[in-house]
Amino acid sequence: MFNKLTYMAMKNWRELLVLSIILFISVIFRGSNMFQYPAYFDDEGTYMAQAWAFLTSGELSHYTYWYDHPPVGWIQLAVWALISGGFDTFGFALNSGRLYMLLLSIGNIFFIYKICRNFNIDKIPTIIGTLIFVISPLAIAMNRMVFLDNIMIFWVLFSIWLMSLKKIYLLHIILCAITYGVAILSKEIAIFFLPVFVWFIFVNSNKSQRIFSVILFILIVSSIGSSWILYAALKNELVPVGWLNSNPEISHVSLITTIEQQLSRDGHGSIFTPGSDIQTSIYRWMTGNLSLFEGVSDVILLSFGLISVVVNTLFGILSKNRRYIFVALLAASYILFLTRGGIVLVFYIIGLLPIFALNISFTIHLLFKCLKLIKSRALYIFGILLILAAIISSYIYFNFQNLKIVLFSNQTSANIKAVEWVESNTTSSQNVLVDDYAYIDLKGNKNPIYYWKTQDDPEVNKNILKNDWRNIDYLLTTPSFRSDINSDRTALPLVRQAYKHSTKVATFDGDNYYKVEIYRVNNDKNNDDLIRTWKYYTNNFVDINGRVIDPSNGKTTSEGQSYALLRAVWVDDQETFEKVLSWTKNNILLDDKNLFAWWYGKNDKGQVGIVDKGNATDADQDIALALLLASKRWDKDEYRILAEQIISDIWKYETVEVKGKRYIVAGDWAANTKSSVYTVNPSYLSPYAYRIFAEVDNKHDWMSIVDTSYEVLDKCSSSKLNVWNSTYLPPDWCNITKNGAIVESKNMSGNSANYSYDALRIPWRIGLDYVWNKEERAKEYLEKITLFRKEWEENNKINSSYAHSGKAIDDTEALSQYAGQLAYFTILDKDIAEDLYDNKILPNLKKNDKKYYWGDPNNYYDQNWVWFSTALYKNRLPNLWAAN
Repeated sequence: MFNKLTYMAMKNWRELLVLSIILFISVIFRGSNMFQYPAYFDDEGTYMAQAWAFLTSGELSHYTYWYDHPPVGWIQLAVWALISGGFDTFGFALNSGRLYMLLLSIGNIFFIYKICRNFNIDKIPTIIGTLIFVISPLAIAMNRMVFLDNIMIFWVLFSIWLMSLKKIYLLHIILCAITYGVAILSKEIAIFFLPVFVWFIFVNSNKSQRIFSVILFILIVSSIGSSWILYAALKNELVPVGWLNSNPEISHVSLITTIEQQLSRDGHGSIFTPGSDIQTSIYRWMTGNLSLFEGVSDVILLSFGLISVVVNTLFGILSKNRRYIFVALLAASYILFLTRGGIVLVFYIIGLLPIFALNISFTIHLLFKCLKLIKSRALYIFGILLILAAIISSYIYFNFQNLKIVLFSNQTSANIKAVEWVESNTTSSQNVLVDDYAYIDLKGNKNPIYYWKTQDDPEVNKNILKNDWRNIDYLLTTPSFRSDINSDRTALPLVRQAYKHSTKVATFDGDNYYKVEIYRVNNDKNNDDLIRTWKYYTNNFVDINGRVIDPSNGKTTSEGQSYALLRAVWVDDQETFEKVLSWTKNNILLDDKNLFAWWYGKNDKGQVGIVDKGNATDADQDIALALLLASKRWDKDEYRILAEQIISDIWKYETVEVKGKRYIVAGDWAANTKSSVYTVNPSYLSPYAYRIFAEVDNKHDWMSIVDTSYEVLDKCSSSKLNVWNSTYLPPDWCNITKNGAIVESKNMSGNSANYSYDALRIPWRIGLDYVWNKEERAKEYLEKITLFRKEWEENNKINSSYAHSGKAIDDTEALSQYAGQLAYFTILDKDIAEDLYDNKILPNLKKNDKKYYWGDPNNYYDQNWVWFSTALYKNRLPNLWAAN
């Protein structure tokens, strides 16, 4: 007796040790990288948001609950969030749900192992089948995600485990009915397992209790399941409007209507129909061509699982082995659900994967039994090793690369960065359509709207958006969001219109081609002052032919043409762009080079034409950049081709080499090699543009121009020039000697060392490089200019111009100068930027007879630079080149 007890204790200890090791391996593989891969998905956000609504307001949904699924799944998520400290305990809200999925996943693995052992499957086959599931890339990825399917299958496996116990008593049947009822209320598709459970309870119950056991099981399951129906009835939301004397004037959701809609969802045919949902899903599961996680598949689990179901079915029928028939029928019933001809989403496979693992263990057990018939122990061992080698080699061949993706890829960084962007760049009054993954994390101080609700929720469609796409401000889009916009299977009319009238303003990349993109909707609400002042500018400064004329002197400059082109592309005004570009090419494009004469107007003889053929580098650069941005915005290669020609000649005629380094100078005239110095205008330096030029002109080292631009800015600002001591103010002009020294530009008229109407453009140009490229040198450079902050904080104003020493030249203020400072503070101090905008810029926005302009309606310079800086301040200058 003592020896028997000792043997049982040792056996149980070994069993516990094996199970513990498997669960430990499960935690490593399932838990590692779970917050980074796969990307957060739409449905995950929906279920977490519904759990959040239940916990914070007692409602079953963050919008109108329309009975698409029973609520017990996300109620469990709410309880988990409550006991774990809230939705933000683990960082991003969805991480909380993913940790709960990990706990359920470990529970599933426990149940798979114990079910097999309870059904007398040998240890090694049980371990093999369980481990195939544990390290399945497809199962790992799917089981990490906050899907109701994961919650449902946990309770189904719980129920199967109760049925696998050595002896089944009425208590076990009652508990099984309860857990199975919870499974159905977690996700209704668990109902497809019901016939299998009823059959198994019937054949395994005592003959005298079979009918009673089955009826008891069905009654308990029905009672639990009917609570959903009872809830709908009590809410007067069971039947459609107008049924059973309900008031036809009062619109409401209906459980019956939703069930009808769900059952009518078309899967485009059966498994034998080309292009049907089930065919497409099988292809995706086997090849990894998944919209959720590109590259992750599992041929081993799916193929071996399906083969095992067939083997177990045949063996179970021939041998009348109920256990084999049971596990095979569990898989068959779910396969019947998948192949019924209705809609099949890729994550529906979740319910089948652990059932396949059970079947694999059973089949391997059967193979081992067959091998035992071989009397040679050596052949028996060889057969086992051959099976193991086949499984391991197949896994390495088919799954190893997929496992690396699951364990080491990072996709959620794109999701998180997109949410951070919305947090930083939108206001609480703006409507941001989102993939629901972002809902909880934005709901605190922003106004996220789940994009699907624009179609089917009257509260969103009619009350918030007023059935008008112009009330949508931003779109935070994931691949599934963009797929739904472009799919013929979805309507989403408001979203489609908003997307059609939007501009991509940010892209965040995750691994394996996963992208989250943010679009700004071009509506009047978003762009009122920018669009309206642009319309005023085009009506009053741009003539019918596309010539930009300064009303104060009748002069046209290449600078003015370039400003109009840049502004046109940013406000998506292709008509004006084409007109301005046509005039520019026909009138100031030089015959001998692809650059532009800087001055067009009346000469001394009263003739209209080019007055000065000299080039201004800033205009040439801005025109080239505008063409490149336009080529992406409107998909026209001819713009890019012309830009490439201009960029090549900028390098040829407007850059110089000094002591082995290449520098941008102020124009072709400033690159005169006979002169002892080269003239530079620091406000022409545009490192954000040079980075793009580097992508289209690989014959020249444009990235070196980025470096020398920051070098020149630093030296021009820090050099003494014409004063004893510099306060690090950038000058309007400076010169580079042939020895590389920075000196005063004595060849330019006026006091070239002053910070004045040229230099005011520097904060904008350098600030744009920081906004687009997060160039730290840009921020560091601006931070060294301390005078502006000092003047604002001490005097609440900034003068129109300063000597290089920092002394104010006069006591006047200028709107264009404040535009420069707005750009400066936009990068360094958003609170001061807001204060300056509210007190110095916005009061100068004039409305006169429905005309919007800044300050003096005839001031060409103010109209341009206040617009540019306001657009930077409002984050309305997207890098269209990088965003496409």
